[in-house]
Amino acid sequence: MIRSDWLRATAYTVIALQALWLAACGTPPAAEQAISNAIKEIAEGIEQRDSSAVVDHLHPDLQINERNHGSLDLDQARRIMTATFFRHRDISVVLTNIQVIPDNIREDLATAHFNALVTGGSGGILPNQAQLYRVESQWLNDGDWKLISLQAKRALE
Repeated sequence: MIRSDWLRATAYTVIALQALWLAACGTPPAAEQAISNAIKEIAEGIEQRDSSAVVDHLHPDLQINERNHGSLDLDQARRIMTATFFRHRDISVVLTNIQVIPDNIREDLATAHFNALVTGGSGGILPNQAQLYRVESQWLNDGDWKLISLQAKRALE
């Protein structure tokens, strides 16, 4: 009789652990979700032409490496963003394949890769310009996850 109670308790324990494991597999870790959300909020800020919403997610030591502009810091990136907002009345950003990879050594670092289709226009039916980028970004957590480094390459180059 004692043996059957032990087997039953063991079986319930195994089932409970499997249920917890399956539940944990279904939800992304907090860092990955926070960075993915920040990327989406940056895209929304760009579409809404709200530079403060974008800058809220940028680290003060931000470095952007972009082929046409070279290396940009936070102030230069802010100026280019403002000029882009003046140049294009309508801006659209479509994100695909967002992948966040936490650093194996430092818990406060992560890398995110994604594709961004960016279009800009003057209010007509079709955009004046469109470009597809493959983006690699580095994120640092100093209280909140902030974008610290970004490299964008045109997808077809």
